[in-house]
Amino acid sequence: MKFMKTKVAAGVVAVGMLASMGTVFAATDAGGQLHNWYDKASSTIKGVITGEFATYKSGKIDEHNGKVATAIGKARQDIRDAGNAQIANVKSSVTSQTAAYGSQLDSAKGAILTSMPAEFDAFVSTENTKTDGDVAKAGAQNTTDINNAIKNHKGVYLGRLDTETAPTVDAKKAELRSKIDQVKQALNGALEGEKNQAAIDLQNHLKAQLDALETQLDALTQAGVNAAIDEINAKGQTVLNTALSELDNIVANEIDN
Repeated sequence: MKFMKTKVAAGVVAVGMLASMGTVFAATDAGGQLHNWYDKASSTIKGVITGEFATYKSGKIDEHNGKVATAIGKARQDIRDAGNAQIANVKSSVTSQTAAYGSQLDSAKGAILTSMPAEFDAFVSTENTKTDGDVAKAGAQNTTDINNAIKNHKGVYLGRLDTETAPTVDAKKAELRSKIDQVKQALNGALEGEKNQAAIDLQNHLKAQLDALETQLDALTQAGVNAAIDEINAKGQTVLNTALSELDNIVANEIDN
């Protein structure tokens, strides 16, 4: 706040000097000022990331707002004291300087925006490396604890598996053997009945198939024999007719020669 009061007072003096010396004005480098501000803001934001800035920010903003309100009141009083005679000159100088500030701010903003991703990437990478180390350390301890717990409890239940299950297992083994014998006896009886019926069914089926085949073969044989006899008879008649014709031809044509 003291710094702001000093700047306002200096501004009043500068206005008086401008009235007598022209428009000469020793301007503060806005880009440099912005970089200074950004370095502080960046550090503060990193504080927010580590979870320590929330409470601090609220208090500081209230404090800042109070300082700004006080500075505004003082500035208004100083400006009124400077008088209307310098208003036109101040407006011109302020307008020109504001444009210069704007240019400087835009340039500084561009540089900051360009470097900001790499800055925070590096920050995040550093924090992640720390986190990875913490997680790895915790994981190693967790692994040891889990393995020890499993080993100890496993030993208890491995022993109980032998002692507490043996009576049940023995009883169930005897029960299973008895059940197997009962089932086998029932199945053997059923198998004997099925065997006898299957033998009868197979024999009956074979007989039916052979009877049908024999009937079919008898018909085929008879048809074949009949066809063969018809063909032989026809062939015999043809041979006979040819032979008789040849004999008759000899008698008719060769006796007189």
